[in-house]
Amino acid sequence: MTGNIKKRMGRGGSSSNRISRLVEESRMNYVNKIVEEINKLFALNKSYSFVNNLILCGGELAEKVLQSQELDYRLRKKNIKIIPMDSNEPTELIIQKVYNILNEYEIIREIEELKKIFELFDTNVDILTYGIDDVKEKIEFGNIMKFYINKETNIDNDIYDKLKNIGCEIIKFKCYTDWHKRLDFYGGFVGVLRYKM
Repeated sequence: MTGNIKKRMGRGGSSSNRISRLVEESRMNYVNKIVEEINKLFALNKSYSFVNNLILCGGELAEKVLQSQELDYRLRKKNIKIIPMDSNEPTELIIQKVYNILNEYEIIREIEELKKIFELFDTNVDILTYGIDDVKEKIEFGNIMKFYINKETNIDNDIYDKLKNIGCEIIKFKCYTDWHKRLDFYGGFVGVLRYKM
């Protein structure tokens, strides 16, 4: 998206004040245009409830977007990250910055999932299944609701197919931190049961 943003000038006098006013107007028009597009994008896809994080590039202008009263209130509640940038910054560099932030979010999300799993090991282990033989048995009863697996762990495609056939949600972790390594003690995978057996 481009905007006809006028540049600030350093000269004094009444003409300078007029130019400053025009510059500020052009900047606010651009901000309003961005806010309108953001609102339209999320409303079109009805994705407010599915979005956890919002990344804006642009520094000062991005801050103004967040401060805009026109920005949908549901988006203001999200975890928002601003990436400072200038107009001369290569697109590839901006994409890399966004990718790095998304990777951080992915790690945090996966660690939160793993914390919940290990809490179940401590408080309600009967609702979990691990070890290939036990998992196969629970599959036969159609009793696995979620199946978590480390990215380096290999299991037969046949098991994946059977899990899908019983309507199990399969979560394959993309990262590998110390939290993920703890899952290796249980074979690198664990299933959450629909009910205790």
